[in-house]
Amino acid sequence: MNKIYSQKDLLHRFFYEKEAGLLYHKNPVRSWRKGKQVGTLSSHGYLVVNMDKKTYYLHRIIWQMHFGQIAAKKND
Repeated sequence: MNKIYSQKDLLHRFFYEKEAGLLYHKNPVRSWRKGKQVGTLSSHGYLVVNMDKKTYYLHRIIWQMHFGQIAAKKND
């Protein structure tokens, strides 16, 4: 299971440029340069980013940055 990052942590790591719909690194970390655009295209056609050896969808990160945690699925 992927680590759940807090909204505060994501806002500390990334900057979202609304007009262009792009996500950028706020702070340099290892190979990430400040201001570098985030995301690579997955084989399924989604933009993804790897953090702590796990893959995350960019659209989910952007949602969490704006609205907070995504509710977990309920099993009926």
